[in-house]
Amino acid sequence: MQNQSLYKTALPFMTQLRDKFSETVGLAVLDLAVPDGIIIGQVQGTQRFSFRLAVNQHFPVHTGAPGKAIAAFLQQKQQNAIVSRMKFTRFNERTIITRKAYLQELARIHKRGYATDVAEEVEGCHCVSAPVFNKDKTPLAAIWVTGPSNRFPVKEFESIAAIVINAAANITRSLENKPGDGTDFISHIIEEARLYIHEHLDEDFDMEQLAKELNVGYTSFRHWFKAAHGMGPAHYHLQQRIDAAKKLLRHSKQTVASICRTLGYEDQNYFSALFKKKTGRSPLSYRNRK
Repeated sequence: MQNQSLYKTALPFMTQLRDKFSETVGLAVLDLAVPDGIIIGQVQGTQRFSFRLAVNQHFPVHTGAPGKAIAAFLQQKQQNAIVSRMKFTRFNERTIITRKAYLQELARIHKRGYATDVAEEVEGCHCVSAPVFNKDKTPLAAIWVTGPSNRFPVKEFESIAAIVINAAANITRSLENKPGDGTDFISHIIEEARLYIHEHLDEDFDMEQLAKELNVGYTSFRHWFKAAHGMGPAHYHLQQRIDAAKKLLRHSKQTVASICRTLGYEDQNYFSALFKKKTGRSPLSYRNRK
């Protein structure tokens, strides 16, 4: 019953994806006990030749894009428990056949926000998938588009993934029973990141780790942030530190050394050189300008 409700919520967005690509779109969950992926719904492609997904059919988690998309965003303990019980059956030369290689692939998926299947089980079948989350940001399911390799070449995966990720975000938002077309979900992620950056101007921190804390892939996070603010999150963080330094130089009596420490820079010379690079003036010259 829960899977039927999930499929009903996802269906409009799956249909939109199918209409966008004219290829088959699927929805899957993980059976953690096996572990296997389970197809819970599909929207058939409209091409003269398109793949047909068998609902309720199980598929291997080490090859299927939706299985990898879900596994990549599980909590570490749960992820390790699943991977330790997996059988890495070889289907062809592209199949991942070791735990080490699989965990490395999951790390890449978590970073970029989407998973792929490059004919790792079925010859000529390419897939691009993104996870759907529940309210506590735990991966609940995955949506994916599947098509023949000649219509879904690897070189187009990234552009396809951006659309699939957005569809997954739309489903996540709908599951939260809040109005919106999915952009609210993205806006929420970006606003959380912006607030975090402003609250930690005196710290150097890893933007990939921030994306991980927000439970989104770094590639998608950076793309969304740049679209919202005209620059990536690392550049934004730097710019806010420079802007804060400008305000302190204009409106406070703090020394340059004190401002340097306030903003978390240990090396005053480095800070001064960086400030001049970004503003065209040294900190003292900026303060003394008329």
